[in-house]
Amino acid sequence: MIDLFSKESITLDDLREQLRRNDFTTMPVGDKRKYNPDELEMHSYISGLMDEKWQENAKAMGQKHPSSCYSGDFPTELLRDRLEGIVTDNVIAILNDETALNNIMENIVNPALENGVDGDECLDNTVNALMKTVDFETMLKLSEEFTADSDFNENKAQNFPKIDHARKWNHSRSKTKTVSYEGLNREIANDTMRVEEQAIANADYESCSDMDRQICVLLMQKYLEQHKAIFQNVSQVRISNRVNGNNTHK
Repeated sequence: MIDLFSKESITLDDLREQLRRNDFTTMPVGDKRKYNPDELEMHSYISGLMDEKWQENAKAMGQKHPSSCYSGDFPTELLRDRLEGIVTDNVIAILNDETALNNIMENIVNPALENGVDGDECLDNTVNALMKTVDFETMLKLSEEFTADSDFNENKAQNFPKIDHARKWNHSRSKTKTVSYEGLNREIANDTMRVEEQAIANADYESCSDMDRQICVLLMQKYLEQHKAIFQNVSQVRISNRVNGNNTHK
């Protein structure tokens, strides 16, 4: 990102363009098992500072529930954990590199301190810019709209987003229905059969004489009247498809 430091001001578009050209979110995350005790302590401290600012900004950007409600599979939690790991790894690497540390202190940290820049505010602005660069808000909206069972923390009591998810997908009156793969395959097979049967029927009908066509129409009218009566008798039956199979609720 050297080219960005030559600009008088860096815009969000600049940051997103830099991300597009050099996606730092794909950087590998270090193995904490290889850290020595001092590095592990520093890792915990740095990630804790970043996590605090992340949670504050996430709430301001529309996250209604704390991260403790979600599992590590929830997309925004997966992103947070990865970015915290990347940032923490790089800070530890800088602390272990005397030349890099001196350059950063001389060119960034010391001038900021001399100008009275508040460290906490600087960290908050940095995390905020990072979250906006990766478009956290859009990811959050999509993640909350299309949830999966594995997105939630099973060990948290009164997990309201998990409860909302269950109601959305599994309630018998839910407008959004889930079906099993087996049920979906049966529906696809039935639809294919109906299309084939209709094509054959159309071909046969076109080849019929006028009298045969009239007979077909009369038979079809009688068939529809019979089935209309059947449908009226079962109009109160409600069918709810569930992930683990089809259950019928009366």
